[in-house]
Amino acid sequence: MVSGGDSTLGKRPLVTACLIVRNEERFLERCLRTLSPLVDEIVVVDTGSTDRTVEIARSFGAEVFCTEWTNDFSFHRNQAIDMAHGVWLFHVDADEELLPVDFDEARRHLEHDPLPEILLVHQILRYPGGREIHVMPPRLVRKDTGIRFIHPIHEQFGVEDGRAVLSPFVLIHHGYVSEADLIQTEKRNLAIAKGLPPDNIHGLHCRARAAMSLGDWPEMLEASCSLLELGAPPMLEVEASVYGAMAAFNLDRLDEVDRFVGKGMGIAPELPDLHLLQFLSAGKRYLGSLEGGDSTSGHVFSRPWTFWHDRHQAELLLEVLAGTRRITGRTRTSGSDTDNQEDREKQTGPMETSLGGGD
Repeated sequence: MVSGGDSTLGKRPLVTACLIVRNEERFLERCLRTLSPLVDEIVVVDTGSTDRTVEIARSFGAEVFCTEWTNDFSFHRNQAIDMAHGVWLFHVDADEELLPVDFDEARRHLEHDPLPEILLVHQILRYPGGREIHVMPPRLVRKDTGIRFIHPIHEQFGVEDGRAVLSPFVLIHHGYVSEADLIQTEKRNLAIAKGLPPDNIHGLHCRARAAMSLGDWPEMLEASCSLLELGAPPMLEVEASVYGAMAAFNLDRLDEVDRFVGKGMGIAPELPDLHLLQFLSAGKRYLGSLEGGDSTSGHVFSRPWTFWHDRHQAELLLEVLAGTRRITGRTRTSGSDTDNQEDREKQTGPMETSLGGGD
């Protein structure tokens, strides 16, 4: 049952947890159990569960609204907003877990402090192989502001500007840990994004992101080119430049890598992603120049190279930098360094086969 502390706001809940779900019985109980010390009300929009999701939600005292899925995340997020009564609305996914904090103290701040209308949370995204990404998305909003969600996919609060501060809350997102679940999610995202108008800038951005995770480089390249042609806002142009260069790199279209990198550096010249892509593109050119010229080729050069590396070593270095191979350690045998079997461990799966892979 919901067990958030007492509020001085009368009968109105201080914090409402808002979720949209479908077939989340694997995760939902943990999610709601960790939310219970904070929230006074739980609102769940179920879009067609066939498992125990609704039963679990109701066991925690949630108000459940069952509806048909519309291929529009914002539409269903806004349904949850309409059902909620809290002063603060905490938008959470069923596959997330709220870490313990001093919930009584946090509630006092929410109730009495002069806070802005939107609060950020520290979110830890967990991926296959133990990889983690830390981000700070906006998740708490005052209901009375009337702020709504926009965009059918990768929905976000519909605000142009404003002030937000970081809350004390930390969410762990578990839904991407399984590679199979991640692939399914990204295929769904790509399908929704491709259903948007071809000149929809947000849709093109989502297409590029989903294609990156799936390793669909032609799709990623096409979406990135369209973003740049449409004249997206500067920071989206930078992202499109990174996505386009990444796709071109994996398609061995190195001249296009240089074009995308140049476009991005015109806006954000110090962005590390662009310098890495520039470096990797040069590395591929270097490997091409080494063809027929390593120590086992038998070729004779009238003029020795000043800088020379075995081609296999250069290939390994490029793969490590591109994230498709990792060096995990070395062992020492009879006084000499030898490669451990784990030293050159190939990454597998669509998230790791080539440069790329994102959330």
